[in-house]
Amino acid sequence: MTNRYIDNFLYASALRIVETNIEIYRREKEASLPEIDWPIIRTTCRIKSEQSFLEKCRHKGINPEDQKAVSENIKDIAGFRIVVPFLHNIEEVVNYLKKNSGFILKEEKDYLEKRKDSGYYGVHLIMDVLVLTSNGPRQVIVEFQIRTTAMDEWCLKEHAMNYKNDQAEKELIEWFKERAKEAWQADLKYEEYYQKLKQTA
Repeated sequence: MTNRYIDNFLYASALRIVETNIEIYRREKEASLPEIDWPIIRTTCRIKSEQSFLEKCRHKGINPEDQKAVSENIKDIAGFRIVVPFLHNIEEVVNYLKKNSGFILKEEKDYLEKRKDSGYYGVHLIMDVLVLTSNGPRQVIVEFQIRTTAMDEWCLKEHAMNYKNDQAEKELIEWFKERAKEAWQADLKYEEYYQKLKQTA
């Protein structure tokens, strides 16, 4: 379903460009490295629905028809998620994105260095993606989320049961925080075993 307040084709074009670049990176790595070193498990992308877009505009006090205000204040209309197997893969993928000449870094949020209050961890990048249109080049903002499989599983459940739910019980919120801690500890252990395997290979 399209969002009548934004240029859906432009955002979709930016996501297709990102998808192509990531697929090239992924296939190159899979062709040259053993499976344990493959940096990406899966990717997903989306354009924010009209309902979600309007909710965010209301939350920020923005007129949804004011394109300048929207572009300056809402950075996640187009989202691209990259799920990786190990913690070190997050840095690998982030470095690749930063070095890509078609992407310009605007903002970085490192939730590995300082995890969110909810327990969430990962790295988010806000980047301009170059789209060559018939009317000339356009820079389109895309939010990248890079996180591990352990955190992604946590997010899927947290999103379904607790996301943007003001009525969520405190007990449930605290329960999810504990599960996030467990996911973090599991990722640290996975990383430890990975490094041991690499040393003995």
